[in-house]
Amino acid sequence: MTELLKIVHKCVDKIKDDFLLFSVATLVLMVAFPEAKMTTFIVYGTAVLIYVVVTLIKSRKQETNNRFLQNVDDFLNDPASWERRTIDHSDVYFYSRDNNYKIVTGDESIREWEPNIEPWMQNFPDPHVSEYNVYLKHGENTIAEYKFVYCDGARYFMPLPKKRCAEPGDDFRCNRFEYIWNRNSIEYKIGTVIGDFYRYENLEEVARFCGIVIE
Repeated sequence: MTELLKIVHKCVDKIKDDFLLFSVATLVLMVAFPEAKMTTFIVYGTAVLIYVVVTLIKSRKQETNNRFLQNVDDFLNDPASWERRTIDHSDVYFYSRDNNYKIVTGDESIREWEPNIEPWMQNFPDPHVSEYNVYLKHGENTIAEYKFVYCDGARYFMPLPKKRCAEPGDDFRCNRFEYIWNRNSIEYKIGTVIGDFYRYENLEEVARFCGIVIE
């Protein structure tokens, strides 16, 4: 009951502005059409009730996904506890102690990058880079998704690095960007489990090769 009350409280905080908008709109309608006050109020009450129920369901699902995501974050601290299996010609990684948790790569590319468009891509002999979604799942439910890239003719598979300005210039321009992997991020941890590094042993060596900063 206490957990449910917490979720309800979060829902109310989240939608209080929408409640205000609903209320203002209802008052305007009541003033404009006084003969339909009761009908307007009933419609208002029904709309608010439906909105609260839908928001409560979404919030409860988000709470559940957050719990599952925290579990995966903990499980990824032990890369050896994940097992690769081939299912329908695709590699799927299962957590060995609970096979409901799995890591799945999307079947199709979501983006084909232009050759050498970013500096970190320029050391690959094959300039072709394809971006894919990687999904964390519990059963058939998707918990979260992350961006990964195949590089150098699919010899490398690694998290898409974040981009930020390292040297701000004048007029809101950036003189130099840098590319980041956060060692404690989930996508980095996923990379240690499912990544392909060609001639290198790990993401740290790939980062040095590509000029990517690890924080």
